[in-house]
Amino acid sequence: MLSGARRAKSTSLRQPGPKRPAEPPREEGKVGLRLALAQGSLGMELAAAIRLGPLDVRELSVRLEDLRFPLDLSGGVARFRHRRGRLMGGLVGVELATLGKHLEPKLRGQLLASAPVAVTIATAPSGALSVGISSEGAALAFDVVLAPMEQDLRVLVEDARALGLAAPAHVAAVRLVGLALRSLGEVAGGGFVVRDPLGQVARRLLPDAGARAPATRGLVVSVREAGALELVVEGRVGAAGELSSRAIRALEAAELAAPGDSAALAGDLEAARSAYLAALERAPRHAELATRLAALDLSLGDRAEAALATLVDLSGPLGAGLLGSLVLESVGENEAAYASAARAAADEPYGPLAALAWLRAARLTRDAAARTDALDRAIVRSPSLSAARWERFVARLYTGDIRGALGDAQHAEASAPSHERFDVCRRAAEALAERGHLAEAQT
Repeated sequence: MLSGARRAKSTSLRQPGPKRPAEPPREEGKVGLRLALAQGSLGMELAAAIRLGPLDVRELSVRLEDLRFPLDLSGGVARFRHRRGRLMGGLVGVELATLGKHLEPKLRGQLLASAPVAVTIATAPSGALSVGISSEGAALAFDVVLAPMEQDLRVLVEDARALGLAAPAHVAAVRLVGLALRSLGEVAGGGFVVRDPLGQVARRLLPDAGARAPATRGLVVSVREAGALELVVEGRVGAAGELSSRAIRALEAAELAAPGDSAALAGDLEAARSAYLAALERAPRHAELATRLAALDLSLGDRAEAALATLVDLSGPLGAGLLGSLVLESVGENEAAYASAARAAADEPYGPLAALAWLRAARLTRDAAARTDALDRAIVRSPSLSAARWERFVARLYTGDIRGALGDAQHAEASAPSHERFDVCRRAAEALAERGHLAEAQT
């Protein structure tokens, strides 16, 4: 069952919903306001940018209503802060590296029990956000598509892929996004709707400065990139802009997959399977639908052949990335599983997941040279991946590359927490002694 976001049956990704203010995050620092004149109206605005958790609130402009001119401005902001107003504009920057660090404590233990996670977020060329979450031995990567809807923001998850998880990748990704949003987002199928995000910010900051929370009617939200590591959410009163082609495709996919996603998130996998099949009848060979169905069948443990058939109907398991590799291995096709894992690893942009994919390829091949190459590539993509270090350490021992093996052992020892370093050294020494390298084992 999805936790961390409010479930609302009436929530739609197509239609704006009722404006129910959600609980906004806490602020950091003191809020300062100043009077502003624009287009013959008096208003208030932030005197300076202010931090609000991982957000950089750069602009909040409120037009004061029901004023009669001439006005006495001698009292400054204090004279007008009790007046009702309307939010005319807002600008919030989101530093994606800061956002990732902010989410790490909240997502601890969500990949592996009690284990810390590393969260990486960056803008993608397609206009989405690329999200990667990793823990030792497990990694999950997916895209988050942001689609504005008047003053709301729809959050859609696509292209999820993972290794080391028990749940299907898409289900795990949606659950983590739900935990990240918590009460800020309403569940809508396999996506979320964040109601009035700029209004939430204004309702948190302005009352603490002694001003009334403003109305937000007519505000239109837009999202744009500001470099690879920053996102800007802007609101202005006016007409809504056009959605990107990626956002339109994501909305269509979310609408098709909504019944299946809802059932999968609730743990009813049989109902989810039936819903995905019904959706595929409406949209044959739809890549997202077919991938989610195949991942669901694979997770059930006894439907690997059904998962393979779904991928064959789509484009073939070799082109299905890590999911294709997992399915091929489960039906005994290890050589094809190796080829699929190696192809997916080479194409994967998220380093920790690419490293695990190369490690998987190394374990699937019987060719010593291919195995060594895969282990080398795994360590290049994630130098701190201890499993790949140890497997290359053993491989180098067996081929007589003692210097290289010692280098891997020293890397493993340096990367380990201080309380685990003795065990790392003992493990390396025992392996060296077993192969007859007593002098090296003693060091």
